Amino acid sequence: MKSDFNKLLILTPTVSRIGAGLFNAVRCLAMAQNQQISSAKLLVFSFTDSFTHLDIRSWSPLNPKHFKRRLMPGLGFSRELVVQARSFLDSGSVLHVHGIWEAAGAMIASKAKSLRRPYLISPHGMLDSWALNQSRLKKSIANAIYVKRYIEGASCIHALCESEYDSIRSYGFKGPISIIENGVDIPKLIEGNICHPAPWKTKEYPKLSGRKILLFLGRVAEKKGLFQLINAWNDCKQNLNDWALVIAGPSDPEAHLEQLRNRVDELELNETVAFIGPQFGDDKIACYQQSAGFVLTSFSEGVPLAVLEAASYRLPLLISSQCNIPKLESLDAAITIDARNQASLLAGLRRFLGENHESHTARSLRAYEYVKDECTWDRIATQHLEVYRWLTGQRSKPDYVRLD
Repeated sequence: MKSDFNKLLILTPTVSRIGAGLFNAVRCLAMAQNQQISSAKLLVFSFTDSFTHLDIRSWSPLNPKHFKRRLMPGLGFSRELVVQARSFLDSGSVLHVHGIWEAAGAMIASKAKSLRRPYLISPHGMLDSWALNQSRLKKSIANAIYVKRYIEGASCIHALCESEYDSIRSYGFKGPISIIENGVDIPKLIEGNICHPAPWKTKEYPKLSGRKILLFLGRVAEKKGLFQLINAWNDCKQNLNDWALVIAGPSDPEAHLEQLRNRVDELELNETVAFIGPQFGDDKIACYQQSAGFVLTSFSEGVPLAVLEAASYRLPLLISSQCNIPKLESLDAAITIDARNQASLLAGLRRFLGENHESHTARSLRAYEYVKDECTWDRIATQHLEVYRWLTGQRSKPDYVRLD
């Protein structure tokens, strides 16, 4: 597919693992877009953090420009970033900003608007009511100073799902909204391609030896519903059927991880619950390859990459409806619970732990077929490029762009 614009500028808060799912979502989308726009130049701008030097190579052949945050670190500002990004904007540019709280994004978008060039925003769930209520004072100040005006001026806002579409409309945005899911890279080999043992197969976790692993992989944050999951796990401890719960991911904040560890100690669950920390690269792949199931019972998500990745490895899924992938439920491709209802979580967990291998295999295969057919990054990149072409007058409005 050839592009009808000569530059695509992407602004993202981070180009490293510190961004968790956002990092992989933006990176994989940008790389897929780059393969489809050979006649245009794709430029990525971001901020430097403690992991940038480790992860910058994973963007190859792209070479993101990254800058140290200055003056207003909490609001994502860098004069150098703004000056350089603005210098690349011209009459053939399209600007796509990921996230909403970076002051630099608002300043670069104002330049795009002055040139009458389109700019798009992907909030990645940041306009959901649950997210807006976190750090509320700080966000209210940013909203009053620049965020509201910046969002209202967007040519189009990208929603990951219907729920996020509703949140964007509730915020007050009246312009076009594209509804495009996250994507996933389908593993080339699933069986017989074990890179190395998963962390729980080392001497550090002898109590997990021989158990089937139900994996959580993501930020260890309050919104992930892990405290409630641990309570439900305790209620099922007489019927675990050789299952163990492994929680992998960085703490956000550290105090929440400590709270979870204390709860596990209090309930005497150390025999069947383990915290293994963040997993990246081959370690992350090993976790998916050597687990027997995947769980994410979040209170708020926007099509989480971890669920799509787990499905691509054909893992049976236990997820909340708040993960906003209703197709998995309608296809009977996941056991789905309501994260706001502890009884629903407990019933879903009991059902998951009690199902036989054949039922798990059939459901996981349906999930795999869904992500393979509808959620590849090539497909997602094409949809975003079609939105850019519509905004630059090169094609008709795609069906997944809504004006209502």
